[in-house]
Amino acid sequence: MTYILVEKRRDVEKKNLRAFLGKIFKKEISMEDLETNPDIHNLENIEKNSIGIEEVKELQKEMIYKPFQEKKQVAIIHDAQKLTHEAQNSLLKALEESKSYSVYILHVDNERNLLPTIRSRSRIVYTQPGKSEDIDNLTD
Repeated sequence: MTYILVEKRRDVEKKNLRAFLGKIFKKEISMEDLETNPDIHNLENIEKNSIGIEEVKELQKEMIYKPFQEKKQVAIIHDAQKLTHEAQNSLLKALEESKSYSVYILHVDNERNLLPTIRSRSRIVYTQPGKSEDIDNLTD
């Protein structure tokens, strides 16, 4: 399953991400869990303005294994709007072939910054009130 988590406010990003992961794992997720849980894989590139195909391929390598301590494993791409078109096309193949225990979360400020083919294969979750869906209404 693939989710596009739309969050425009950087100051609440981690809080909303933890709540979202809590729904997926069906337990509370701490700030420490975001960094140390072996079944949460983060792709974040703060230093560059783009995320390239090589970084996506590294994430895909991490996602080929079964979950270690949870029932699901999660790949989080922070600032997914930074993905190059080449990286998005590479990711698309992984999304189409993902296992039932693999969850991808593309964290963006605007879902329109992703290719239409990725959006069509994803469930878009808005974290702001007044949108069509929010984290509290998430169900599998």
